[in-house]
Amino acid sequence: MGKIRTTTKATDQQVIKDKAEFCQTLDDIARKGVELDTLQAAKETAMQQVLTEHDPKISELAREIARLTKLAEQWASPRRDELFAKGRKSGTTALTTYGYRLGQPSLKPAKGWTWDKIVALLKS
Repeated sequence: MGKIRTTTKATDQQVIKDKAEFCQTLDDIARKGVELDTLQAAKETAMQQVLTEHDPKISELAREIARLTKLAEQWASPRRDELFAKGRKSGTTALTTYGYRLGQPSLKPAKGWTWDKIVALLKS
């Protein structure tokens, strides 16, 4: 199979006509580079401020969730039969559905979904 060549029309391109225009183009690149650096620095500063403001709260909540999860696991471990009716793998509270699994976490499609449906949705 031969190579496919793509070309652009000369009318689609701007052409530098002389040394003065060349120097002006380089100066424009330099000005735009400084502007780009300034904008990126402002963005990084703003992002750092958001992280500084929210990270302590996020970390504290993550630690609290881990602590409460450990407490719930310690309570549930000796009471597994009490928590789950025979053949059941999960239970519910007013706000959540819970299950008891100490092995590797695994994913399971929600009721009414199949893996094929999920893949098709992700592809679309």
